[in-house]
Amino acid sequence: SLIFKDIKQRLAGFFIYEARHNGIMDGQRTIIKLDLTTTQLAAIVGASRQTVSTIVGAMLKDGVLEKPHRNLYLIPNIDLFRNYAQI
Repeated sequence: SLIFKDIKQRLAGFFIYEARHNGIMDGQRTIIKLDLTTTQLAAIVGASRQTVSTIVGAMLKDGVLEKPHRNLYLIPNIDLFRNYAQI
């Protein structure tokens, strides 16, 4: 299903998939541990490293994604994150 989406949607879809299958719920938040470099993540979603870095940076700035440690991501509200990806 990733093929028909833009890069922001593909990246968000990847995070949502990981949240569902490998995430840990902590109240409203979902904790995701990814042992991937930005380059590897970019390869998975079919984008350049710089594009993925820019989109993740925007997600962090907008507060729909948090990155407290290397390879650890938090989604404070999965519904808000899902809606953010559609904009």
